[in-house]
Amino acid sequence: MEDNKLSKEYRKTNNRHLSRAKQFYEDYIALGNLREVGKKHDITKSEVSRLFKRWHQKGFLKYSIKEMRIENIRNQLLKDYNNLINKLRRHPTTSEMLRDEEWKNIYHRIIYRYGSLSNFRKFYGYPQAKEISERKQALKARWLFEDYLTLGTLEKVAKKHRITGERARQILDEGDHENLFVYPVKNLGFAPSVIIANANKKEGRKIILRLKKDYDKCGSLKDTARRYNVSHETIRQILAKGDKIGLFEFPPKEERLYSKITKEKLYEAFIKCGSLGKLSKYYKVGIGEVKEAMKKHRISTQDAKFEAKRRKAIDAYQKLVKKLGHHPSVTEIIKEKKYLLIRINNIWGSVGNFRKSCGFTF
Repeated sequence: MEDNKLSKEYRKTNNRHLSRAKQFYEDYIALGNLREVGKKHDITKSEVSRLFKRWHQKGFLKYSIKEMRIENIRNQLLKDYNNLINKLRRHPTTSEMLRDEEWKNIYHRIIYRYGSLSNFRKFYGYPQAKEISERKQALKARWLFEDYLTLGTLEKVAKKHRITGERARQILDEGDHENLFVYPVKNLGFAPSVIIANANKKEGRKIILRLKKDYDKCGSLKDTARRYNVSHETIRQILAKGDKIGLFEFPPKEERLYSKITKEKLYEAFIKCGSLGKLSKYYKVGIGEVKEAMKKHRISTQDAKFEAKRRKAIDAYQKLVKKLGHHPSVTEIIKEKKYLLIRINNIWGSVGNFRKSCGFTF
């Protein structure tokens, strides 16, 4: 009973100390120095310092006074930099920061703590200058593309944005290269209903076959639709009509994994990956398709796993030989890599059998 009472009292005092330590820490972060914290709680600066040290030693506070001071300086610097961003509505350049006295002070504090402006941005996860310029270029390319869709010609787009036609074409080509959109936009020539109605005629077949060629090149209905500036459902209906009249097969049947890959390659890939799940990720297919391929090629997962363990043991032994400069004794293997001896004994029965089967001579 007495022990329970003592433990309860101990817990109460611990909780009291912990809540007080948290309160003092929050006050220090808010006020910025020990003197102000002392004034708030009617104690001296040295007493506050002593309390912080004691709480840190007993584990009530994570940081020491020095670490807390550094953390406080960092928080203040981050706050000042964020205020600067809000004021400019973007990240400031070095030259802009050096022009203003207040901003100059922030810049020098950043240099003192982090070495450079880019290091500071990197530390706090701000976008780097290169990323910012890339985002600007992407945004500009999208604006130009939207105007191109509405205005219809490059000359009108160039005139609106006050650039040359060649520069407008370059920006749109870069956007297409970065997969922001598909340029140049093609025209179907006729309304989708007219193409479907005249699918058996020469002109209709030409359009459907051209559309199928672009679909094979783009790889998806969505990308093909973007190229023609229509909905993906429109493209699907036209291609389905082409399949119906026997021009091609749509949607095309995908080749199974077992027909794409040889037994040897699949076996080696399984040994490298070590499991069916990792193998399915490696080939970017479902586990069912991987199992089907293993079954078709008559590969036993147990045999492949055993082979993987065997190869790992041989590789580990060769690395150990390279490290020591000679074939190790059993005691040396235990000292360096105990797990290796266990693996060798499990697979070969003894180190002697292992060396004989692998052809190691010394």
